[in-house]
Amino acid sequence: MIEEIIEQHPVLAKLNPTSVNTLRIWVVVDSSGIHVAGAFLRKCWPTRSSWVQA
Repeated sequence: MIEEIIEQHPVLAKLNPTSVNTLRIWVVVDSSGIHVAGAFLRKCWPTRSSWVQA
């Protein structure tokens, strides 16, 4: 698989510069407007034995 290189924002890179940390936001659109239903920060960090994903 070939993909473009992703350069993440420096603030997210501080969490772990060797992985891509993402902010996922769920929105609901209804007749009254747009509402944020939830948000989730997905990051990875190395441990001694393996990679742990939160």
